Amino acid sequence: MGSSSMPASSLPTPPDGGWGWVVVFSSFLLHIIADGISYSFGIFLRPFIDTFDSGRAQTSMVQSLMIGSTLCAGPIASVLTNRYGCRAVTIGGSLLAATAFIISAWAPNLIFLYISLGVVSGIGLGLMYLPAIVSVTFYFEKKRSFATGLAVCGSGVGTFAIAPLTEVLLQEYGWRGAILLQAGLILNCCICGALFRPLEEEKIEEEEEVSKEIEPISAPAKEHINIKMTRKDAFYSASLENIPMYKSDPALYKASIASIPREDYEEPSKPCSEIKNMMDFTLFLNPFFVMFAVSNFFTSIGFYVPYAYLKDRAVLEGHSDAKATLLLSIVGVANTVGRVVFGFLSDRKFINRLMLYNTALFICGIATAFSTISSAYPFLVTYAVFFGVLVGVYVSLTSVVIVDLLGLDKLSDAFGLILLFQGVATVAGPPIAGSIYDKTKSYVGPFALTGAMIGVSGFMLYAVPFVRRYIDKKEGVNARDVMMGMRVSSDAKIDGNDEEQEKCV
Repeated sequence: MGSSSMPASSLPTPPDGGWGWVVVFSSFLLHIIADGISYSFGIFLRPFIDTFDSGRAQTSMVQSLMIGSTLCAGPIASVLTNRYGCRAVTIGGSLLAATAFIISAWAPNLIFLYISLGVVSGIGLGLMYLPAIVSVTFYFEKKRSFATGLAVCGSGVGTFAIAPLTEVLLQEYGWRGAILLQAGLILNCCICGALFRPLEEEKIEEEEEVSKEIEPISAPAKEHINIKMTRKDAFYSASLENIPMYKSDPALYKASIASIPREDYEEPSKPCSEIKNMMDFTLFLNPFFVMFAVSNFFTSIGFYVPYAYLKDRAVLEGHSDAKATLLLSIVGVANTVGRVVFGFLSDRKFINRLMLYNTALFICGIATAFSTISSAYPFLVTYAVFFGVLVGVYVSLTSVVIVDLLGLDKLSDAFGLILLFQGVATVAGPPIAGSIYDKTKSYVGPFALTGAMIGVSGFMLYAVPFVRRYIDKKEGVNARDVMMGMRVSSDAKIDGNDEEQEKCV
């Protein structure tokens, strides 16, 4: 029994600088390593085929499972980050992914690689990826768009740098030695995670003496770090100043974006219930969420196919391994440019972000579908540039468009469900494309299908404004009907009162 002095509420104030820039740099390095390895993993396709005498559909499943598991691990990473913080989860994910790579160096067959390199390393990478984003958004508000843009640029830089490095390692040490050395690279992410220092809480109200009945052992307090994942804007990568609520009253908005922990002590909720709470399935009643989820599913079916097969396709078309690998590096550089330039433009008031997002996907789909009309190397370089820039637009605007369509309060719930859609589609996409190649012995069909999926994903979202107008019109009619009903009811009551008064007279 005892008395406890506790703050009525507290909220970490993003410093928009200071140690936040160290966090940005650490997140940047982590993206270089994690995304660089996963995006350039298609380089291992041919060595795996030669070693295990397998088809492209079977072999590409390794990379598909890796990236799919990374995406599907998002909700799990959220719960763990909520309980243990960005630093611990990032370090744990790095150790898990590195261990998976180490044991994969002695893999006897593809099934072993499905589990080790596919599922286990994918989960480890997922545990690294989410804290790297959340930690940056937690340190920045006004400079968030710029800070997040710098951090995620590591993805493109990593693809540019690690693709040729992997090719050199393959030539020198074989695929088993290359994977072992990549495990060493992943271990460096432990250092990045160690720099994700928790942000100090700042009291925004005076302390209040509250007398409580507390069981000292059986009722542990909620950890202060819980507030990190209860921020509604944790996944929002654009400038918060674009949100009307923020413009009208920044102080009120800041107070509304976090769920303040309760004053009393209570037992932490179970992980399963926390995951369940993150999955707001009522979103499926929202037509805009359904359209966006289906669009993302189609996009993700085709998104990783060029990463998986572009090098193999270039080699089969007569280009050297070095020149084929360079195509992935070009995609990485273009991706970085796309994220930075269009991330900056998306913060301008005159830009319609949904239209920019749709158009980027639609053009990307067309470019991919027609990328097989020539095998000339300059043509492949041009395609790599287009693909890199346009998918950079897609990645940088996803969370922003979710907020534009659904509102900030739905971002975390919608983001978790979208990650699941992306994960399932990613597991299916490259193997489907590989099976088409195995049957036709040509990459025309796989890239045509990929382009069609990406193009449709962008084209279908052009319907959003029309659906919105239809819903607004329908709601307007319903509102008028309600008002008319209230007026008729009111008139009837008035008439009834008049009749009663006449009878009394």
